[in-house]
Amino acid sequence: MDITNKSHSNGVSEKHDSESVEMGRGSLSGYIYQILADQIIKGAIRYGEKLNIKQLAAEMSVSTMPVRDALKQLEAERLVIIKPRSSCLVRTPRKVEVLESLEARRMVEVHVARSIYAIVEVEELSMLKEIVENMTKTLPTGDESSEVLREKKLQYIELDRKFHTEFCNLANNSFITKFYREVNMNLSMRFRYEVGLEYSTFNTIEVHRGIVNYLEMHSADVVGLVESHLAMSYHHIINGGLFKKLPD
Repeated sequence: MDITNKSHSNGVSEKHDSESVEMGRGSLSGYIYQILADQIIKGAIRYGEKLNIKQLAAEMSVSTMPVRDALKQLEAERLVIIKPRSSCLVRTPRKVEVLESLEARRMVEVHVARSIYAIVEVEELSMLKEIVENMTKTLPTGDESSEVLREKKLQYIELDRKFHTEFCNLANNSFITKFYREVNMNLSMRFRYEVGLEYSTFNTIEVHRGIVNYLEMHSADVVGLVESHLAMSYHHIINGGLFKKLPD
């Protein structure tokens, strides 16, 4: 398993970026922590997956000590369980923890919407607009193979993660940014979408476009749109097969 260039079976590569390592500067173990946390958020590392400390160290060309330190930090955050013989298990959350993460996510994003809609500058929305346009490129055209459709879905999932992260970053509040990242570590993007339910990518893209449009108009209607969007996400997750399989 190459953690520094984690790829899905369809070849979609998920490399750590500046967002993922921003908080890890200053120590090697902190840097490794951010790489691992980023992979958990994106779902490249799945709940229940086994990690080998020696293998991770070899892939990163470091000793096992900073890897162990990084995993201990993740263990303190109840994201992994360190096992004997240099192994580690990515912890599967309980139902109540997922519900708490969903509620925390709703509180943060609704607060951000209320805080920024009247004051956000149009220039600050350029990244959100770019993400929405890239989302439209993931729409099926009707003649793709199942492999291509899967790749487009993975691309859309990553764009959705980036959209909501960038949306929260508009608050220009380092505590909100840090807290939202922690929420996402307990609610990985892959878990959000592997819910066993069909959903309309087109409709979801239009919701994201609507959020940007309301912000551009400084309209308070963005608050209601964010709330309804997150309520739909909540409904999909709690009614999905993966959620029902989680421990109580």
